[in-house]
Amino acid sequence: MLGVAWQVLLAGIAGAGDAIVINDSAPVAQKPWDFCRTFDQGALYSDPAAPVLQSFSVIGHYQGQFVAADSNHGAETLWENRRWRAGFKTAFCQHWEFFTQASLRTDFDHSAPFLKDFDEISLKWEPSKDFYLILGKQKAKITNEWAESARFIRTFERSLLVNQLMISKLGGLVAGWRPSDKVWLEGGLYGGALTEELLLPSRHGGLAASARAGWNVSRTTAMRVDSFLSDQNPDSNAVSPYACLVSWNTESRFGPWGLMTDVMAGVGGDERAHPDVFGLVLLPSYQMTDRLQAVFRYQYANAGGAEGLNLQKRYERPTVDDGAALRGDNYHAFYLGMNYRLCQDKLKLLAGLEYATMGGHADYQGWTVMSGIRMYY
Repeated sequence: MLGVAWQVLLAGIAGAGDAIVINDSAPVAQKPWDFCRTFDQGALYSDPAAPVLQSFSVIGHYQGQFVAADSNHGAETLWENRRWRAGFKTAFCQHWEFFTQASLRTDFDHSAPFLKDFDEISLKWEPSKDFYLILGKQKAKITNEWAESARFIRTFERSLLVNQLMISKLGGLVAGWRPSDKVWLEGGLYGGALTEELLLPSRHGGLAASARAGWNVSRTTAMRVDSFLSDQNPDSNAVSPYACLVSWNTESRFGPWGLMTDVMAGVGGDERAHPDVFGLVLLPSYQMTDRLQAVFRYQYANAGGAEGLNLQKRYERPTVDDGAALRGDNYHAFYLGMNYRLCQDKLKLLAGLEYATMGGHADYQGWTVMSGIRMYY
């Protein structure tokens, strides 16, 4: 009954005054029950032909994981409610889409607000399949791993250098253009600061810009070049400490095989605290069955200074409990994982093992074992 009520209410809005006729005498074909359809129930209304409101969906996702990490400096075992987000999206007037989602508290601290911050909030105008504008707080999609939503990434965590280079989601205006079926271009202008509460875009900061270009090399491979520039204004609390970020990346599909590659660099930071850094990521995957996926990742990072790299916040730093250094100048890591996709990426179980080393001041060697669940609707 609740679903019918929603459809009647939203259909009235979408029809902008048109009469609603319900023919309850028509036979309805009953589909067999499918558990995975549970994750589609957030789509409360959909009518692509409606003149005002085309769709309205409640969205959200949760990620939780168990971690056991051990290194030559200590060990750590924990369960983390990694992400919990909720929001909604709606399409209207044929060419417009509004999207918002908030991060919810995962520590269940009753003394703190349940709503932690706004992860994204944006308005998109897409008058044709070849052009779009997006205004609001959004992700500057630099590097393959950062550009891909956390709902779909194949490993538990993104690679070390991606996490070190990347910026927060920023308030800005992004424009995209597709001049042909094989080429697309995108550029953005952003503010570099966010408010301390709710992490909303703030006018108290400098400016930043992004430029991206993609090319469908073949039916199996796409290539992209991403860049991001910031003016390093001291009031910009949400941008990378590097003045310039650049990434050359590819994504390929060969039947059940997949391959993501990324070569990236960050330059123009403080020479002592943030010297120039360079790295690469190789991430092959293999779809063993309709549900079972095997994933491997190799990552390498190098810094131009003795303390240019920082051990991963998750979950390498917590194992260093003997006062040893957390920073070094070169890093290698090898990840092997299995993903059981019960309902594609809408519900999946993950297990992974990673071995990492860092040279320089941080003489680090460590293993991390992870298992967890991810779901979204």
